[in-house]
Amino acid sequence: RSINSILKSILKFKQKNKDIEFKIFIVDHNSSKENLKKIENLFVDTKLSHQLLNLNIADYKDKIDTINEKNQESTSNQISNMCNIFKSLEISKDCKDLVYFVEDDYIHEIDSISEMLFTYERVASLIKNEIIICPADYPYLYMKADNTKLFLGENYHWRKIDETLCTFLMSKEIIIKHWDKL
Repeated sequence: RSINSILKSILKFKQKNKDIEFKIFIVDHNSSKENLKKIENLFVDTKLSHQLLNLNIADYKDKIDTINEKNQESTSNQISNMCNIFKSLEISKDCKDLVYFVEDDYIHEIDSISEMLFTYERVASLIKNEIIICPADYPYLYMKADNTKLFLGENYHWRKIDETLCTFLMSKEIIIKHWDKL
């Protein structure tokens, strides 16, 4: 459902913006052959460039902290997630411009890609700085009564936040500049 929703959103965006290139990387960990085939089938009629990559946890064993933020041993799921994020960041270093990291349970509205790209261009130009766009993924993160800044997107308002989960859009420039922090 997540991949299908993002594909629909990209394809709608490309109806009006044919020259914008997308390349989709899917980092998979332990999906069945049947599910991998279903994923590949989603791309058949899209003409979108994509690559399905297998995540090998052993490749990241020495790079991932096995003690979590609660000072407990990380679960296998936490380790898998951290390895996936690390691999995704590595892939992003070879991208051309903007990189969109998406969790596997995120469902996109049909206009999500258009809204994010338009907002990125508008706000980054307005403030003359690179930004990170975080579509709302967990409403409780955005319900605080903190002082904030509001920005007008294409059809929605966006607000400045100080935290998010792992669905966000940013430039390769930010990734390279802050590689050690990431």
